[in-house]
Amino acid sequence: MLHRFLNNDDIDWFGNNMFHTDRNRMFGVPPVNISESDKGFSIEMAAPGYEKKDFKVSVDKNLLTISVDKLEDNTQNADATQEENPANRHVYRQEFKFNSFSRSFTLPDGVDGTNITGSYENGILTLDIPKAAVVDTRKTVEIK
Repeated sequence: MLHRFLNNDDIDWFGNNMFHTDRNRMFGVPPVNISESDKGFSIEMAAPGYEKKDFKVSVDKNLLTISVDKLEDNTQNADATQEENPANRHVYRQEFKFNSFSRSFTLPDGVDGTNITGSYENGILTLDIPKAAVVDTRKTVEIK
């Protein structure tokens, strides 16, 4: 009965389907927020469960790529030995996994891709992308 309850995605509890899982998003890439200020752009990626060293951020021309190459930990499966699984737990439903992913963004014109900074705190990866210094290309030519 417990197994059936935990795995029934079709039940609509109180009209909001609070136990429903979108299978496409469950194993997809982390969501992002992108904002702009007068100084630059900011990308915030919700990626809890990782460490700073897991992230690789690269820029190639105007393509910014954020990736993680993470191997999945399967020590909690039902076939684990008593030593590997001291509580003798049986996992009935496993919805979060720390998978590898890659996500790319095309940088707009006018950004300084060489001075991007990043931080990872409380499960949020933040990249700050400064705007390039505006060079005034207007010029008045004096005719002699």
